[in-house]
Amino acid sequence: MKAIIIGGGIGGATAALSLLKRGIDVEVYEQAEQLTEIGAGLQLGASASRVLIGLGLGEELDRLGLAPGQLELIDLRTDRTFYTVPLGPEATERNGAPFYQMHRPDLLEILVSALPAGVLRLGEHATGFEHDENGVTARFESGREARGDMLIGADGIHSMVRGSILGEERPEFSRIVAWRALIPKDRLAHVDIPRDGLFWLGPNRSAVVYWVHGGELLNFVGMVPSDEAEAESWTEEGEIGALHRSYAGCTPRVWSIVEQIDRPFITGYYF
Repeated sequence: MKAIIIGGGIGGATAALSLLKRGIDVEVYEQAEQLTEIGAGLQLGASASRVLIGLGLGEELDRLGLAPGQLELIDLRTDRTFYTVPLGPEATERNGAPFYQMHRPDLLEILVSALPAGVLRLGEHATGFEHDENGVTARFESGREARGDMLIGADGIHSMVRGSILGEERPEFSRIVAWRALIPKDRLAHVDIPRDGLFWLGPNRSAVVYWVHGGELLNFVGMVPSDEAEAESWTEEGEIGALHRSYAGCTPRVWSIVEQIDRPFITGYYF
């Protein structure tokens, strides 16, 4: 059996490794000429890390990820912690795997490096596919065709595969956008930021920070109403003044972090 996967990001690479582990041949087609995952962080709960550990990636997760001792929920106006989520060894034993804080490019590198040579094909923009009783044929802008028994769409929010199967869909915008940034640790020596994940919550906004890339970078994600920052592209750079207005009046510790951001990006949330 052979699977064709459209999209070579985190989802596509994970699907490919999972299928290979089951003895299914895989070809992954990615439209980008090179894999340059947008720099940002993500948090992997036990349900995700358990899958990755099962794929043989546990050692790399330990090397490049951080496992916090707890998550703190904090009032954005007073800096008072009002709830903690315990993690650490007890949670790992209870849930069957650790909770990791990861740099997205690190995770993608771990996944892609684990793929056998020749599985991932870069620079191939999928334009459509046809299926019959014997399988499916994917077509690409380059003129290439790929034949397999199944086709998996891992090609993002504007998925060609999903659109071809379900028809044109427009994801519903939540009217919430997120400020995103990475800050080198040497710029934050004056701010008390533990290895734990910190979630500041306030009226109509939040600010989340956690360390990634072996503790060398602090990941910042701040969700605010979309009328405060209209752009909503994953790669759109935001305006510093708008970021500062979004967090005017917040706790001094959050403000000290926001002040160190020189390249904020802005991302929209969709249903």
